[in-house]
Amino acid sequence: MVDAINSYSGVKPKDLTIDWNDCTANEVLEYKDEGQEVPTAILAWAEDMAKQEGADEVTYALANSNPEAVADASETAKLNAGETLKNELDAKGLTLTDQAGVFMNESNTRRDNITSLENEMETILQESEAATANAENYTNNLLSQIQTLRAQQEKLKSDKSTMFSGLEAAQIESQIKQLGNLGLTNIETTAQQVYSSTNGIADALAAAVDTTDIGNTTVGIGELLRAQATTMNGLLGLASQTVKSGNDAVDRAKSGTEVFNATASDNGQFEDRVNASKNAVTRATGASGIQPQNEEENPNIENENKDETEALTEEAKSPDETAMKRDEAKQEAAELDPTLADITIATDPDEILKRKERRGLV
Repeated sequence: MVDAINSYSGVKPKDLTIDWNDCTANEVLEYKDEGQEVPTAILAWAEDMAKQEGADEVTYALANSNPEAVADASETAKLNAGETLKNELDAKGLTLTDQAGVFMNESNTRRDNITSLENEMETILQESEAATANAENYTNNLLSQIQTLRAQQEKLKSDKSTMFSGLEAAQIESQIKQLGNLGLTNIETTAQQVYSSTNGIADALAAAVDTTDIGNTTVGIGELLRAQATTMNGLLGLASQTVKSGNDAVDRAKSGTEVFNATASDNGQFEDRVNASKNAVTRATGASGIQPQNEEENPNIENENKDETEALTEEAKSPDETAMKRDEAKQEAAELDPTLADITIATDPDEILKRKERRGLV
């Protein structure tokens, strides 16, 4: 009866193998959702920890032995480029004045990097445009070849005067598929610059974010220096330079972001054109761009083609070959049952000679 109640209530028997001290907050909550009976104190900790960063990193044992670990995990996850650098300099014991020098250099370097990236955007778009045009030209030429092959194929399908028409039409279909797979690979290769540009633009946008963070932290250090400045210590000038470097970096990051976003939009249009080329080849050829690794991956297609080829080949054999196979069949039947013997085969000297030749007796 107890087991029946547990099965319907969703409560699992207590799992004594679980070491709650080694569980992270998320793991504790997962066990709870599975119906495990979680110790009250650990469950309360897990529910509170789940609201913070580090719920997948800090175990219950670590949280108890080092309460600062929770705060450290949360803080590390939230630190941006500027805050990270500031913490590093604080850990090294650098004075605010020394930190101002470091941050000014970092802000100026990143500002100049954004300027260089902005200047590269035009070149990036030109390269993407050229790659897209090459891919489209290649696609047009390929589609023209395929159109010619399709016309030949249709002509063969409608031609009933020769027994080879069906076989040749099937061979053309295979050729078209191969051209399609090769074409998709070539388009992808030709347009690789377009995809590389997309990645480069994404990197530039990320660099702009970091530059903004560095710049804002630089401004903050400059403001702290300004608060400490007096006519005697000479910090006012350094504070002003620090604030200016930070603001210049932030302004450059803002303008760079606008340029990068516009470039990303333009480059996205080139990607769309490349995808349109690949779709056109797929529609025209049925190719997917994925080559089977071995024949076993498409056994049905292989068998169908083999059966069709064998049937057409059998049909295309010469009259002499067909007659020879028919005679051999009759001879084998006669050997098994004399009543089935064909008089011509048994008595005709020419037939007897043919049989001896086939058996290597003459």
